[in-house]
Amino acid sequence: MIRIPKPNPIEFLVSRKFPNAKKLKKAHVIAPSPGRSTIDSNFLEEQRKKIKEYESDLRALEHSALIKLFKSEQEAHRKEMMLKAEEEERNCFFNQSTSNADYDHWCKATYWTLDEAIALSFGKDPEQVNWGKLKDYHPYTPSPFVEKYRKKRDLAVRAKNFNQLYAPILPGPFLAWAKRTGIDVVSELFEGIEAQGVVIADWKDQYDNLQIQHDQLQQQFDTLAQQHEGLIQEISDINAAIHNRSSSLSGSQYWQKFEALAVKAVSEFPNWVKTQDKIQKTGNLLTWLTSSIGADNREADLIKKILSDFFSELK
Repeated sequence: MIRIPKPNPIEFLVSRKFPNAKKLKKAHVIAPSPGRSTIDSNFLEEQRKKIKEYESDLRALEHSALIKLFKSEQEAHRKEMMLKAEEEERNCFFNQSTSNADYDHWCKATYWTLDEAIALSFGKDPEQVNWGKLKDYHPYTPSPFVEKYRKKRDLAVRAKNFNQLYAPILPGPFLAWAKRTGIDVVSELFEGIEAQGVVIADWKDQYDNLQIQHDQLQQQFDTLAQQHEGLIQEISDINAAIHNRSSSLSGSQYWQKFEALAVKAVSEFPNWVKTQDKIQKTGNLLTWLTSSIGADNREADLIKKILSDFFSELK
């Protein structure tokens, strides 16, 4: 296991105050010669003296005070490095205005290559900012933009290899994939594509929507099927009850007599009505039912109602 040595507080503080301390300690006064720079001996001795005095001052500090100063300078150094990295990042070619995407052009393009789509998702011009340039770009400090580009490209390539994306690709499906996957895309690209009337959806979105519709229809079908089965059962129960009641009535002598009278009346009514000038329900009809058919007054009233179901002239 490789162990990284901890920084020496005194050496670190000396290097912070005298950035060239190590070089000055090893430097020698060299006789002048053509093309060679020289170090003034007085300047060299003066600097070495200051370094030794500062080292002595640091060693004279209490340990807690030394560590406090050390941590303070470490934090200052960290902030300086961070500001330097940010400044370097701002000055990179991909952060210049000349590298910004022309949305009016790219949003009208029928399709994009995968690398074009990735660059556009950052709001960059694919002709200026692409993996071919970024993969060989090695600044003094690692670039956050290059790392984000690399990771986004990695996800897109993996999606392509698994047939979730294809290349070249239509703008709509790419943006739908990015949205579904939670990948950041500049809002201007969404707005520009939607302004062209493009539907931002891919096969996965469409499949999910169809699956939801299918599940809803299946649920409705299952509900209707249950209701249908319930109605069939109710009809079956009603028919069974009617059958049971009919079976019970068939054993009644009174019912058999009344049924015979009703059948006789229905059968003979058409011939009888031809012999009548007009029909009076409480007159000649009642007389015919009680005399010719043989019903009593109560039975005659019921049979008149049955006859009215068969013959419109009685309604």
